[in-house]
Amino acid sequence: MESIKEALKGHFFRWEGRYAMLERRGLHEIRVEEGTVYISFEGTDLKNAIEIVRKSIIRGLRPEPVRMAHMVARACAELRSEGF
Repeated sequence: MESIKEALKGHFFRWEGRYAMLERRGLHEIRVEEGTVYISFEGTDLKNAIEIVRKSIIRGLRPEPVRMAHMVARACAELRSEGF
């Protein structure tokens, strides 16, 4: 959790709320074909959260919605650096 705290501090101005949320919910380790994924969730139980993550991983370790969000964020950052 300490490395997560340091990462949040480096990326978010108001990191404390995000960290408190992770502390409240906890992190859960899921074994998948390619390795290990850590999740935090709300609104469902652990069994359903694990099923959702496993079904949404197409390749690698990232669930597809997270992979796509990362691609969009990276493209936006590149556009911003080019002055758009």
